[in-house]
Amino acid sequence: MPSLFPLTVKKRLLLIGCFVMLLVGLLIWSGWHAMVLVQQKNHVARTLEQASASLQVVLRGVAEYALTEGTPAPYKETMGAIGGLEESMVYLIDKIQASEVQDQLAKINPLWQDLRAEIDAFFEYEEISPFNTEAMIHYGRLTAKG
Repeated sequence: MPSLFPLTVKKRLLLIGCFVMLLVGLLIWSGWHAMVLVQQKNHVARTLEQASASLQVVLRGVAEYALTEGTPAPYKETMGAIGGLEESMVYLIDKIQASEVQDQLAKINPLWQDLRAEIDAFFEYEEISPFNTEAMIHYGRLTAKG
């Protein structure tokens, strides 16, 4: 039975070479794509760690602000951590595609906004001392929310 496309040895080798090159290109592309995905997931994980650390710094800064009776250093540290935490939240909301995580972030955001308002209100007291009952009650509510 005669073949419709008679292939010589040279044509067969050329065809096999092209096929191998295509497979190698596909493997290189899939490896690169997998590396990019892993890097993105790693960055999201680092951002989550940074957000957690920023929240700890915020709560520690508020406590130091109360203990040091309103000195500026804990205030500055707390405000810097608040900025970092809010940047992390924006990044996470933008980059995480999983609907379950998006739902959790949507639940966390109003809680954070409420805590942020409490922190801002606490920093507005003119006198922070153990003798300022109103400020200490506010601090207690703030730490309970945190």
